[in-house]
Amino acid sequence: MRINRIVDSFEAVLRRAVHSNVQLELKQAPGLPEILADVQQLESAILNLVVNARDAIGDGGERGDIVIETSVEMHEGGGGALPPGAYVCLTVRDSGCGMEPEVARRAMEPFFTTKEVGKGTGLGLSQVYGMVQQAKGELRIESQPGKGTAISLLFPAHEHGIGPQESAHGSAAEKVLVVDDQNDVLDMAAQLFTSLGYEVLPANNGAEALEILGRHPDLRILFSDVVMPGMSGIELARAARQAQPGLKIILASGYLPSTLSAQHKDVDQFELIGKPYRLSDIIKKLQ
Repeated sequence: MRINRIVDSFEAVLRRAVHSNVQLELKQAPGLPEILADVQQLESAILNLVVNARDAIGDGGERGDIVIETSVEMHEGGGGALPPGAYVCLTVRDSGCGMEPEVARRAMEPFFTTKEVGKGTGLGLSQVYGMVQQAKGELRIESQPGKGTAISLLFPAHEHGIGPQESAHGSAAEKVLVVDDQNDVLDMAAQLFTSLGYEVLPANNGAEALEILGRHPDLRILFSDVVMPGMSGIELARAARQAQPGLKIILASGYLPSTLSAQHKDVDQFELIGKPYRLSDIIKKLQ
């Protein structure tokens, strides 16, 4: 898809989202290559960035500016995070309050927010980050206190594109079974995987998870907490691996991997992730 078309078709929504004291400007480079991304996820990402920029400016009467820019960047490799090639870049730049370096470093963490209680979940930017990572791109933050913020989304250029109903996963979303006995943690993990484009099937315990697994032979990923009442995550993982040998299994635990290995035989056959975990940690285990 063409990112300029998405911005143009979504412009009216974006303008309604900003305050009357905010000037929204579009600066789009012509002739951009196509990118592989889900249209709805990209629209949600752009709206998230514009709303964050609006809130950073505030509605106290002082005039503020938000600029949405699109361009093409070339990367030659050389040890950077992105492979060599052309990338389509979308940047949302504001003249708001800016962020301290520590805040900017944590901005993509799930549930991290500087907004007042009830003013935001803290999931917005982490979901944007997840979408960009799933598209094999990069998210960059440039911010200075009192001088505003610029957040850039970089997507690999693609000249052929895919159909309007397809996403970076293909024609249908892959299914992931997410298991945790604590509902708040389960909801958080489910939202993280949803932000990556997966269809999430949640379960509160091992028995429920195995029942879901039996009904969905097309499941590709099991993500489970280790410490749960009744059947532990490790016991669940072993039973699930026996039922579906090709299943990718990721276990989350507050214990060190060395501690788990000492207590449980053959736990090294599964991917282990520490708690609390970040979206980037999950993405690394999925690759």
